Amino acid sequence: MASHSASVRLLRDLIALPSVNPAFHDDPSLHGEHRVGGFLESAARLRGLETQWQPVVQGRSHLLV
Repeated sequence: MASHSASVRLLRDLIALPSVNPAFHDDPSLHGEHRVGGFLESAARLRGLETQWQPVVQGRSHLLV
């Protein structure tokens, strides 16, 4: 199991990512659903987990871990 400090680092890094839903803000530099998914995908793969992207609608996908 991950240590408390590793969990805190993961959450801190996740919270720091710009990740506004594009439906709520027009500035593309703040859009980040895919950025967050990519971050979580990398974290999962580093821990030996399999990942898969599932398309939902045009330009949006779910990350399955």
